Amino acid sequence: GNIGLQPADSFHKDLHPLHKADFILANPPFNVSDWGAERLRQDTRWRYGLPPTTNANFAWVQHITHHLAPSGIAAFILTNGSLSGNQESDIRQALIEADLVDCIVALPPNLFYNTQIASCIWILAKNKQDIRFRDRKGSTLFMYASQLGQMIDRVHRELSDSNIEAITNTYHA
Repeated sequence: GNIGLQPADSFHKDLHPLHKADFILANPPFNVSDWGAERLRQDTRWRYGLPPTTNANFAWVQHITHHLAPSGIAAFILTNGSLSGNQESDIRQALIEADLVDCIVALPPNLFYNTQIASCIWILAKNKQDIRFRDRKGSTLFMYASQLGQMIDRVHRELSDSNIEAITNTYHA
């Protein structure tokens, strides 16, 4: 694939600003405070609001959203703080009003080896009436899965196949 004419990162120097993807899966870095916000203040990706200079979470969300095709779907991991932080409330509201938020899955803590904090899966859909899945126009599915999984040692939790199947079946139902 065409990864660009020179080395760059897709966030600070988007070498493919017009590229639109049908599916995006991402695990953006959590809560980055020094993300270069000042040099990106006028960026066209901030359609749903200006991300706070102290946290890149919703800059990543809008970067992902910007690159979705008209019927594209994105799934990404964020901290549970992304659901309630005051600085991002206008962006969250704009995403909901644009009917982009398809599903939020609240996950338990200790799932990742590099952090013990609880996280959530955000699923965005540009077209919630896409017949490949189901018609969820005007609604958002919230799943509370934070009690699932088993501790495999004192700091790490794993979701079982049946846990993952329950989440997946609920989403597709």
